Amino acid sequence: MAGKVSVIILRPKQSENALSYLNSPILLIIFKEFFMALNLSDVEKIAKLSRLSLTENEKTKTLSELNDIFAMVEKMQSVNTDGVEPMPHPHETALRLREDAVTETDHAAEYQAVAPEVRNRLYIVPQVIEE
Repeated sequence: MAGKVSVIILRPKQSENALSYLNSPILLIIFKEFFMALNLSDVEKIAKLSRLSLTENEKTKTLSELNDIFAMVEKMQSVNTDGVEPMPHPHETALRLREDAVTETDHAAEYQAVAPEVRNRLYIVPQVIEE
């Protein structure tokens, strides 16, 4: 791909959790260096690995779209989120719960009354797989 990447192993201190390293400056630098921009040979390699056959126009369009996505990710990574508490969902809503009551009746007796054969509340069907 576009840049060179060295493998860096980050080990959290005992007082920190490993997820805190996902937003570390080191990982952001690696991301920026590695994904700064793709070229046509990268798109061809991705297409080959994905077993896709792309025309030259599709390769060019895909290259542009992928680079736009990486640019958007880079832009999002540059936003200062210090002091912002992580949220599981952007909208704070509570689920409206219904009363825990039976809403359906048991129709088993009605259904089994019209079944060809029933034993111990189980439907008996003809054997379709040979032993």
